Amino acid sequence: MKVIIDTREPKEILTKLKEHGIPCKQEKLDIGDILIGNILIERKHIRDLVNSVRSKRIWKQLYQMKSNEEFKHILLVIGDISEAFHPNVKNWFRYKAYLQKMLLSLKIVSFLSFNVMLVQVKDMNEMIEFIKLLYQRGTKVSLRPVKKKSTNIKDVVSDMLSCIPRIGRKIAEEIVKKYSIKDLSNLSIEELSSIKVKNKKLGKKGKIIYEVLRWKGGTK
Repeated sequence: MKVIIDTREPKEILTKLKEHGIPCKQEKLDIGDILIGNILIERKHIRDLVNSVRSKRIWKQLYQMKSNEEFKHILLVIGDISEAFHPNVKNWFRYKAYLQKMLLSLKIVSFLSFNVMLVQVKDMNEMIEFIKLLYQRGTKVSLRPVKKKSTNIKDVVSDMLSCIPRIGRKIAEEIVKKYSIKDLSNLSIEELSSIKVKNKKLGKKGKIIYEVLRWKGGTK
């Protein structure tokens, strides 16, 4: 598993992760800034977060995260409250108390209403450590709990597809409405990538399905 960093993110993130021995690459992401397996991170500096709350842009961003159910979402905030200081503020202590209350409220609302975890780190180095821990936890080999297996063939195929990285349950269920495993196996990368689910092409997810269905075993 590689950590994928959006091409708009600073090269420094890629460099520091490689220094910690974490395999990563830069690639354009449709949503989010950093992808670790099925965990999608939206990165914001504390000043940007405060501005997003003021402009109410944050609610649209949280809704977009919630709508992409194939991922677990983290809103990663970098910086201390003091870094959100505004030169026009006359009473800094009152403003700081307001920001602390705002941040606490946002943590609660983002989790309860949008299922997005808000995590705050003090600087870039602490952010790298956080990503490193997420990566290490995600690559640990553990036995999955045994669940009751489906008996309906359509559900079995849906179960199989939803085990593929970046293919969530909803996407899998939409695919099996039109295609069997045999149908999918006979499609090219281009054809798989062009499959539309709720008017949106699979894109790179189609390539992943192609590689999984044609895997012949070994160490790949």
